Amino acid sequence: MAGGNTLVEVQKKVSEVGACLKEKEKVITLLIHPKYTEKQLEGVKAELSHLARRHCKELGGTVVAYDKVRVVSSQGWLFDTNPFIHIRVTAKFYVFCPQPGDVLKAVVHKKAPHHLGCLAHGLYNVSVGRPPSQPKDDWGGTLAREGDTLTLSVIFTSFTNYHMPYIRAALHDDCVAELVAREQQKTEEEGKKTGVAVNKRTVFEDDSGISSNEAEEGKRKKKEEEEEEEEEEEERKKKKKGKKRKREEEEEEEEEEEEGHRGSDLKVRASRKKVLSHITLKTPKNP
Repeated sequence: MAGGNTLVEVQKKVSEVGACLKEKEKVITLLIHPKYTEKQLEGVKAELSHLARRHCKELGGTVVAYDKVRVVSSQGWLFDTNPFIHIRVTAKFYVFCPQPGDVLKAVVHKKAPHHLGCLAHGLYNVSVGRPPSQPKDDWGGTLAREGDTLTLSVIFTSFTNYHMPYIRAALHDDCVAELVAREQQKTEEEGKKTGVAVNKRTVFEDDSGISSNEAEEGKRKKKEEEEEEEEEEEERKKKKKGKKRKREEEEEEEEEEEEGHRGSDLKVRASRKKVLSHITLKTPKNP
């Protein structure tokens, strides 16, 4: 059975909201590998298990489970260019076939800042992305955790032969409300443990309607902002000092280099004078 689900579990889920399962009793054609020529029923079951991972056009979805399998045709047949044996079988199929607008339940498998990767029935991937127009902090997906079972609204589905279904969904309104309520409950419990009242508004007669908690929160935020500004200012000063020190070092190097050039020039001139002083010019005598 697909995704490790037993037949009994699948039968129970058919009537559940969010399962997107349908029970269909139908005759379909299966292509059996030639190695199952002497064991046709075994080949039929092997092919039915493969239908859990690809779309079946005759059933309109993927087969999650099946029951009461029976071979209808007395013999199989072959086509010229296809070596597989074509057999007609009948069974009670439990088909996974979500459509846009359906409610689907899936378990969070992976979580990212802008995306949730979920699994339906432990096998089928469901992509839940954050709407581009919605800020990250306002998206309910940020409150979800890996392992949570979410109620989703199917937006888009793509079923192609020999491929796993592609499903894109969004968080259902009821699911978002549950996630928000859970987060608030968690915050209140943490507040009780620490002895700090959370989200409790205490207004005095002579104040302007601002609760003590809000005032404390404002002071804390203001202090944090001031500390951040001080750190930034200190960082700017350090960078400025570093630039100034680097510039001074470069100027010192340039001066040393110029001094070196001057010294070498003086040495060259002195050597030239010394050479010229030892040269005696001979003037020719008039005849």
